[in-house]
Formats: sequence, C-alpha cells, structure tokens
Amino acid sequence: MEEPESQILKRAVRKQRLSLLYEGLRWALVIWLLWPLLGLVRGSFSVGRVVLGIALFVVFSGKLFYDTMISEFIRQKRPSMKQDMIGILGMILGVLLIVGFVVVMVGLLLARWQESVATGMEGGAGQEP
Repeated sequence: MEEPESQILKRAVRKQRLSLLYEGLRWALVIWLLWPLLGLVRGSFSVGRVVLGIALFVVFSGKLFYDTMISEFIRQKRPSMKQDMIGILGMILGVLLIVGFVVVMVGLLLARWQESVATGMEGGAGQEP
C-alpha cells in the first residue's frame, strides 16, 4: 500500500512552496518592523518596534545562514579544506555585516540624539522670561 510516486512529488512540491511562503512572511515581518527607520531623519519612531525588528533580523539571518551554509557541511561526510575555508569566511562576513548594521543604526540614533540635545540647548537659552 505504498503511495504512487506522483503523490509523493506533489507533497514535496507543496511542502517546498509552504516553506518558501513561510520564509517570505518572516522577512516581510522584519521589513515591516524596521520600516520606521526610513523616517529616522524626519522625526520620532517606535523604539520597541525597531528593537524587535533588529532582534528578529539577527535571529532570522542567523538561521538562514545556518540552513544554507552550515547544514551543508554537516550533511557531507568529509568536507574539503577549500569548503571549510569558504564556510569560515562566509561566517565571518555574515557576522561582520550584522555587527556593521547594528553599529550604523546605533550611530544614527546617537547622532540624532546629539542633534536634538544641541537644538534644545540653543532654543532653551533664548526663551527665558
């Protein structure tokens, strides 16, 4: 009572489509959470939403990196030295990109804060009664 091969292929295709849809929805959520960063120059934004977006970005990119790079090496019995070096360089590059993104965002937030403090000091001194 085995299933026909066409049923197995249909089930595999359906599973692959659902996983792609799920992955797309996860990244759409991250983009939606990080969207207020585009208006950083114009005014205030929801800090909690952006922090959650950054946290999910780090988690999802780490999982995506693991799924694409590291699990490939685990499945293989004996990776070559060349594959090991490519994997290590890929991991280093991925971590550097994530850390660089976070540093740039923190720098933008600090610059915006410093600008608002400087503006507050200038405006506050001339308005005394």
